[in-house]
Amino acid sequence: MTHAVGMGPLPSFLEEAAGTRAVERVFRAQGLPLALIDNPACLVPLAALHGLFECAAREAGDRGFGLRVGLAMTPQSYGLWAAYAASGLTLRQGITRLATALPLHQTGTRFSLQGNGKATWWHYWNPRCGNGEAAQHSNHVLPAMISFVRIYLGPSWQPTRVGVDYPRMSGSNVLEDLLPTEWHFARPTVALAIADESLDAPRATPVGIGAAFTACDVFAEATLRDTATPLTELEALLVVGLMEGSTKIDSIARLAGTSVRSLQRELNRSGASYRELLDRARLKKATALLSETQISITDIALSLGYSDSANFSRAFRRITGQSPSALREAQRMAARAG
Repeated sequence: MTHAVGMGPLPSFLEEAAGTRAVERVFRAQGLPLALIDNPACLVPLAALHGLFECAAREAGDRGFGLRVGLAMTPQSYGLWAAYAASGLTLRQGITRLATALPLHQTGTRFSLQGNGKATWWHYWNPRCGNGEAAQHSNHVLPAMISFVRIYLGPSWQPTRVGVDYPRMSGSNVLEDLLPTEWHFARPTVALAIADESLDAPRATPVGIGAAFTACDVFAEATLRDTATPLTELEALLVVGLMEGSTKIDSIARLAGTSVRSLQRELNRSGASYRELLDRARLKKATALLSETQISITDIALSLGYSDSANFSRAFRRITGQSPSALREAQRMAARAG
C-alpha cells in the first residue's frame, strides 16, 4: 500500500496533455476514484499507483511522463515523514531516517545505502518492478531522491550515474534529455550514485527550530491517522500544538474540533490529566530535539513553551533525573561508540 500523495501533479499534467476525459479513463482503468485527487492522504494499492503512471504516460503519448511528474515534486510533497528525514544533520542521517520512516508512507518497499569505497549507491527497492511494467513510477522516484540529496549538497548537485529497475526501451533518449547523466538500465533497484565523502558532510544550512521535525512528530501523525483513540489523538494533537507553539487547552480543543468541557470530560473518563499528557508530549519532543538536532537548549525550551532554559532544565531533571545537557552528551557519546 501507499498514499495517493505519491502521484504528485499527475492528474494536472495528464489533463494538460490529453484532457479531462483522459484523467477519468486512467483512474477508472485502475479502479481508483477521482476523489483521490482532493484526498491525497488516502491509502491505495501500490500496484494501482504503478498502473496510474503507466496508463497516464500512454494517454499523454509521453515516454518521459513519469520523470516530468517527479521533476515537479519536492521531498516536502510527501508529507511529514519526508520533512522529518530532511532535518537530519548529514545526508547519511537523512537517508537513514527516510529508510526508517518509509513504512509510514508505503509498505513493501525499502531504501538502503551500499558503498564500494569510492561511491555509495542509494537504492530504492520495489519488489513489483523489474520487467518494465512500472517504469514510469520508477522514473518519478528518481527526481525525488535527487531533490532530497540537494537539500544537503546544494541545488546544483547532479548524480554522475543513475540506475533504473527495468530494461532499456525505445524512446529512452527522452529520459536522458530530461535528466542528463549516465543511465544504467536493468538494475535490481532504482538508484543513484553519491560520492562517499558527501554522505557525512555537515548539512549546508542548519536546521532551525521551526523545521526540526523529530521522530515523535512523525509517529504522532501516524498514530493519529492509523490507531486513533481519544488519548492518542490528544497526545498527537499536543505534538502538533508544540510544533505551532500553542498548547493551552482551549487551543488544543479548537484543534480537536471540540469544547474544553468535552475534552476535560474525556480526560476524566480516561483517568489522565491535561498537565500529565502535556508533560509527556513535552518530554518526548525535548528528548527528540536534544538527541536528533543541534538546536540550543534555550531555543528548545522556548519552543516547548517554557519561559527560559532554567525552568525547562528544572522540569526536565524532575521528570528524567538528569539535565538536558547531560542527556545530549550521553547521546553523543553513544553515537560515537556506535
